[in-house]
Amino acid sequence: MNRKRLSHLHKQLQKLAAYGPDWDGYGAAPVSGLALAAAEQFLQSEWLDGIASVYRPAIEPLHSGGLRIDWATTDPEAEDDAYVEVTIDAQGQIHWLAVLGEDTLQLDATVEEAAVRTAETLKT
Repeated sequence: MNRKRLSHLHKQLQKLAAYGPDWDGYGAAPVSGLALAAAEQFLQSEWLDGIASVYRPAIEPLHSGGLRIDWATTDPEAEDDAYVEVTIDAQGQIHWLAVLGEDTLQLDATVEEAAVRTAETLKT
């Protein structure tokens, strides 16, 4: 993943850190410090440098105080269509999911495991 995209994600995390209670108008919890710390650690992994440019990352807060980071292809012509979702709960636990064609893989992972699996799935 290029450094420009990574910088954009870090800026998004900073904005999400400022979300207070009820940020969505439906009683959402603020994004927890543990979720933010795990997301920062995940995004700093050198493993993510090898992600192909056709995959665009997005980050969003979760109602429960966690975060979701996902990648989907931006190229409708791509042969290897894949989707990866890294969900970080309010306690900083990581849940990794990948959809590759008709196959779905999921696991609870450490930061390092999630970064390695993400990079392997979305490699250039």
